[in-house]
Amino acid sequence: MRPTTTTAAPTTTTEAPTTTTNPPRDFTAPSVYFSDPDIINIDNAFGGLTQGNTTIARLWHGDVQGKPILWAEGPCWSSQGQYLLFSDIPNNRQLRWLEDDGHISVFRSPSGNSNGNTMDFSGRQISFEHLNRRVVRYEHDGAVSVIASEWNGKRLNSPCRQQRATRSSFGFWRLPRSRWVNVMS
Repeated sequence: MRPTTTTAAPTTTTEAPTTTTNPPRDFTAPSVYFSDPDIINIDNAFGGLTQGNTTIARLWHGDVQGKPILWAEGPCWSSQGQYLLFSDIPNNRQLRWLEDDGHISVFRSPSGNSNGNTMDFSGRQISFEHLNRRVVRYEHDGAVSVIASEWNGKRLNSPCRQQRATRSSFGFWRLPRSRWVNVMS
């Protein structure tokens, strides 16, 4: 009987690019990068869109009123209030980061599990609510105006945060069939 030998086939692994530097970034240290190593360009078509002397900065880390931020999404900047607004979807709240002192506070709770936010040209906040399946605008006096809650006679499934506002119109993407919805003209 003849002995048999087997040889393992050579393995090649292609790993996806990572956005975590090795060793991981120390966000407490001042930034000295000219080109941030954690910004990875996967498609060369976007290569000219990054600013070479701008780096990623952690604005905040921790809990807000005893609750961790579970899923931050939908950031928008209020130029009138000088704050960054974003949603913590699972906790059903919107949070606000103040530029002047860097603290975060609850801005709106409940928020309808808002997924995205933007400001219109009058400085009013527009939010895309999953829970209530609608797009709303918060007026300066605090009133809530429903901008859209249905399309072609059917309730919105999940108004999406990709939006576009001009001085004369406002639209957003809706799911599950990605389609542009122009709600104000």
